[in-house]
Amino acid sequence: MRSRFLLAVVGVLCVGGMPVFGQDNPPQEIAQVSKLAVPRLVRFSGTVRDAAAKPLRGPVDVTFSLYRDEAGGEPLWFETQTVEADAQGRYSVLLGAMHPDGLPMDLFASGEARWLGVSVG
Repeated sequence: MRSRFLLAVVGVLCVGGMPVFGQDNPPQEIAQVSKLAVPRLVRFSGTVRDAAAKPLRGPVDVTFSLYRDEAGGEPLWFETQTVEADAQGRYSVLLGAMHPDGLPMDLFASGEARWLGVSVG
């Protein structure tokens, strides 16, 4: 079972001492600040169900993949986590938790939305 969801990561920075219009900021400073706005771990919650639409419970392997497009194409990133589903099949994970550096920042550098694919089993 695979489905895709739109995953948009939007960073909003509120930094004291932001430049007044007309002042110049070196490009390195702007790039450094914008990198801090992308979270390295993203919380995602969902439900897992079997082919008969009955909720699964207990440990379930789930693969999460990020795609450029809604349908088709190779994943830009993926990881598999064993989630603990409750009696209704609900679970919650931190995407990027299986990688030492979390989600790769370059996935979101373009500012384009990404699609999240979720495969059970």
